[in-house]
Amino acid sequence: MYDKEFYENWFRESDTKDDIGYQNNAKYLYSVIPTKYLDKINKVAEIGGSTGGNLFYIGKYKYFQTLDNYELSEDAINLGKERYLIVNQIHANLLEETIHKKYDLIILSDIVEHFKDDNGFLEQVKTRTEHIALKMPIEKAIYTQLKRNFSKNPVVLGENHPSGHYHEYTVGETLKLIKNHFEIINFFPYSIQQDKEVLEYNNARYHQNQKIKKIFYMMQRLFYKCVPLSVFISVFGGNVFLFAKTKSYTTTLNENSYESDNNCRDAT
Repeated sequence: MYDKEFYENWFRESDTKDDIGYQNNAKYLYSVIPTKYLDKINKVAEIGGSTGGNLFYIGKYKYFQTLDNYELSEDAINLGKERYLIVNQIHANLLEETIHKKYDLIILSDIVEHFKDDNGFLEQVKTRTEHIALKMPIEKAIYTQLKRNFSKNPVVLGENHPSGHYHEYTVGETLKLIKNHFEIINFFPYSIQQDKEVLEYNNARYHQNQKIKKIFYMMQRLFYKCVPLSVFISVFGGNVFLFAKTKSYTTTLNENSYESDNNCRDAT
């Protein structure tokens, strides 16, 4: 279902400096969970959580009995043990047959697109948890397709993708995929444009001293201010944050609510 060796040997040095990214992810992964479900969630795990930063910052919002990070990169695990002491770092694949643990909540943050068999992966996840909190990148956008068609060295999906992505999705395709296996309770689309501090941090980190790209990002921000979020994401991409139950539970999803309320819960 995935390239095990790729992830054992793949660890970005940038992850050592990505606390602001983890804080942002945790804020929205936590906020997408309706309050009435939080009382039922005590045992939490993340699959492919790198150093465990998402779990660490989610644990700042509420005390959870268990925070288990399952990660294949030994470098990531070792760094996580130094930085995020409240997270239990596990150098293993939760879905292996030799592991029989089950959780109240499994976090899937930027992970589904890494599996060749995305449906098979979600079907296995369903056997290990009652709920998922998911962040999915929306990469099938107009800008992405234009870059792929006109770039001299386009990034392509599959074996040679630099980040190991086998799939890309629209918002609609994301919801359809998840609904094959779970009942969606809450979701909202998201763009990094909503968080100016994180946006400026990323732009400085990746595009320092590149004037043309800086102008492009200024134009992109102007476009964001002028159009609905759904239109912006269809053009430039973004993310979906989502909370769902296994299908044995009753759904409360309003399937027509694309522009869901995405105000982060005040969890100070």
